[in-house]
Amino acid sequence: MISAGQKNTLRSYLPIEITAQHAGTEKIMAGPLRGKLFDFSKNEACLLMSEIMDDKYHFFTLPRKITSAS
Repeated sequence: MISAGQKNTLRSYLPIEITAQHAGTEKIMAGPLRGKLFDFSKNEACLLMSEIMDDKYHFFTLPRKITSAS
């Protein structure tokens, strides 16, 4: 069964590279780590990464609530 949210999901992927950059010096602190974004919809996408650690840095993500602009 397909839910209403899945009807408008794009079944493709986008290769990405993630780096961590120091805000003050702009020095690259870690990365790049490679991954894919896939299952795009209006408000979300899935992130798949084969690595989440680079030296002493651990990359993580948190879900964010989407708020509509007024």
